[in-house]
Amino acid sequence: MDSLELSLRSTLEEHPENWSVRFLIIDQMLTRGAQDEAAQLALSAPHPPETETDLHRVVEIAGVSALPVVSAFVLQNPDNQYGHELLGSLHEMTGATDTAEAHRRVQESLQATSVPQSETEQPPSLPEQPFHEAPPIDIPAPEGVPGLAAPDLSQLPESYEDQGKSKQRTAKATAVLVAAGVHFAIFLIAALVIILPRQTDEPEIIAEIAPPVKKKQEMQKKNVVKQTKKNSASAAAAAPMAQLMRANAVAKIALPNVTKTSRGPLGIGDADFGGGGFGGGGGGMGNGQTMFGSSGGGGLVGSFYDLKQDRKRKPTGITGASTPRFHDIMRDAARSKFSTSVLGKYYKAPLQMSYTILAVPTMDANEGPTAFNVQKEVEPKAWLVHYTGRVAPPKSGKWRFVGFFDDALVVFVNGKVVFDGSWEHCFQEPGVRQNFGGPALANGKQAVAGNWVDLSGPFRIDILVGERPGGQVGGALMVERQGESYKKRGDGTPILPIFSTIHLDSKTRSRLRDYPYEFDKDEAVFKVTSSGY
Repeated sequence: MDSLELSLRSTLEEHPENWSVRFLIIDQMLTRGAQDEAAQLALSAPHPPETETDLHRVVEIAGVSALPVVSAFVLQNPDNQYGHELLGSLHEMTGATDTAEAHRRVQESLQATSVPQSETEQPPSLPEQPFHEAPPIDIPAPEGVPGLAAPDLSQLPESYEDQGKSKQRTAKATAVLVAAGVHFAIFLIAALVIILPRQTDEPEIIAEIAPPVKKKQEMQKKNVVKQTKKNSASAAAAAPMAQLMRANAVAKIALPNVTKTSRGPLGIGDADFGGGGFGGGGGGMGNGQTMFGSSGGGGLVGSFYDLKQDRKRKPTGITGASTPRFHDIMRDAARSKFSTSVLGKYYKAPLQMSYTILAVPTMDANEGPTAFNVQKEVEPKAWLVHYTGRVAPPKSGKWRFVGFFDDALVVFVNGKVVFDGSWEHCFQEPGVRQNFGGPALANGKQAVAGNWVDLSGPFRIDILVGERPGGQVGGALMVERQGESYKKRGDGTPILPIFSTIHLDSKTRSRLRDYPYEFDKDEAVFKVTSSGY
């Protein structure tokens, strides 16, 4: 991180609402290849962008993770066509097709009923509201759109004709005030020129980036604009569209372009980002690794559920102390073959992650919500992650799952529970929780083993990982093949490979070597044949 970026960060800390400075830092991050940091910085703003152009860019950088930002933009600008169009595209990617269609109907109706705005008119001021605290709302739509409520027109003129007349009167009044202001400004400037002494070495003021400590820093401030333009161009060349966006689901959607003057309150003229599509450009989406999966790649699709809230964000009565209900939900989900009739009742994070490995050293339970970018909406307790898909074993034979997780870790093969490595025994089927021995795997607990299962071809796998009371999480999931020769510890327990859905890169292998538990150096890759349900 160079001195320019440090100075920009210092300015952003004082003015977190300034999107111009935020984007300058993002350009710096993209220049050095830190796509995930850039996405996180875009998502951490206290307010959504004010223009469609900036909103478009946030989605380009953060992908479907930007859904809360776009939702907040639409909340503050309910009659903005592009906001509804973009929000519909993001909801389509998350699988919420009904919501996506509703927003598209609103967008189409706004386009059909709106009138052009003068370029000199300013959008009406709206109350600021942090997007991460915005409650879910029913998006208003013009009368006649099926399935949506009509907008509240009580604050509008009786007709668009009256509205136009009202705007004309406002424009005339504004012109008079502006003219008076200009004359006063000219008078004031003239007075200052006559009264004030001439300054000989007047400094060039570009931006206040950092306190003036040394002469070198003063020169850096004067070069901010030049360096930023140069770095922005470098970022555009070095980070193509596919690297700027994070793939947060297996599906791909086209990101609508800002190609025409908006009919909504944030008209921005003919800004255009070109034809680069959201999710297009192949699979080069950056690393995006977290402790609970990767934002992209071909792993098992993982969905995060907060059991304390229903789909409408209303309390369910479940708390961190609700052990029986926590276990009942897992058992009910298994009996339903993980249909939406059970887990679909609860709040689901918009972001999905791809399971690569599960190896979480003991850490704060908030790591789960943070991985799915809902740490501001979800308390770090009573949450579950469901991973699902079809995989094929690296070799045919009898396999079993081995591991442990604080609080919940359960594996199902073709809908049948085969392993329960939870803190408290949830599933009582014979053989799903057997002593394994060896050193502690997490929070002083040893690994346990599941049933041997004959695996000779692709099979469906479902994995539940969760936390009940809050506090800390940690653990790992391994596999063992019957008859395979493994290196053994001093106590005789085999050193097993981590269960993986991809070949591990050097960074992940290094992380496993640093884990306070020894794994086999060769991972067991269960290749994903199809992800999701």
